[in-house]
Amino acid sequence: MANFDPSDPTILPQCEGFNISNSELLNQNSLKTTVIDESEVNFMHSGLKHLPDLSQFTQIQILCLRRNEISSIVSIPFLPLLKELDLYDNLLDRIEPLNNVPNLITLDISFNNVRMVENLEPLSLLENLYLIQNKISEIQCLSHLKFLIVLELGANR
Repeated sequence: MANFDPSDPTILPQCEGFNISNSELLNQNSLKTTVIDESEVNFMHSGLKHLPDLSQFTQIQILCLRRNEISSIVSIPFLPLLKELDLYDNLLDRIEPLNNVPNLITLDISFNNVRMVENLEPLSLLENLYLIQNKISEIQCLSHLKFLIVLELGANR
């Protein structure tokens, strides 16, 4: 595979999205050290066990981490523009506080192992919450989610 340098302006001119799903690019040093301004980052099905270093992606609005092996999101950096976080089909067993994503509108944690809906207090702007196919048996107060329109809880056991 040829070396990929995302900082090369001929490769990513006016980049509005960055998709490295099903890719080996995560192992390359150039990706870890390059600052890219884009709004959508896709790490779908990339074999991630931990959150990648997202500090270089300063303009993220949509972050897809679908179909990985992530078991914790406690290290998510401050992403003030993030509107959509997709953690569908990972290994999460709890919802950790998401203080660093204050403008989140959509959160998808479907197909994980979450047992309790909790720690959503920082997400006061949340409109869509997807928790399908988890192991939820307890829901803590959601009354602070004044903008919540969609709450999907199907197929929990």
